[in-house]
Amino acid sequence: MKIKYKFITHEVLGDAPFVGATIVANGCKFKCKGCQNKELKKEKSVTDEADSIINGIKQNPFNEGIILSGLEWSEQPLELLELCRLASDNDLKVAIYTGCELTQFHQRLGMACAKKTGLMVEVEGGIETENDRLVYAYIGSTVLDEYIKGEYYIKTGLYEHNNLTDNNYPFGIKLASSNQQIYKIKSAE
Repeated sequence: MKIKYKFITHEVLGDAPFVGATIVANGCKFKCKGCQNKELKKEKSVTDEADSIINGIKQNPFNEGIILSGLEWSEQPLELLELCRLASDNDLKVAIYTGCELTQFHQRLGMACAKKTGLMVEVEGGIETENDRLVYAYIGSTVLDEYIKGEYYIKTGLYEHNNLTDNNYPFGIKLASSNQQIYKIKSAE
């Protein structure tokens, strides 16, 4: 699968509970006031095969995993899932950053999977009921757990300029605003 992204930074410390390669997503439609990553949107995009990206990351012996961040990977859900699958298959750890809340993030993944497989039901105006949202979130969570063996991390929450903090350090990772969280998830193997 071809992946469109901005760039990769190797040997990143402090953005995950491991040393990793940050893969910056292609874009972000969130409009956070005081966005920390607005300059990244101006970077030229590149396209490469997912397995080439993961092989390049594995070539650096200091990279223990991948950190999908920089912009918004939930806007590229199938590409995110492929990178997670390949990373896990190659014994790389995974951390994902998203501005979404956890259920919304899983819902985006689930909707993309349902659409790809032809199971998506188009409803005028979006998802019709809370039950529909939960079904898609369950699908997204289940697929992610299937693709990543063992534990992984998901950072959630938009950057909120008015809620900056210096004491938000889950799993040793400094988060910018008090609404953000990191979840450590252990998939069923």
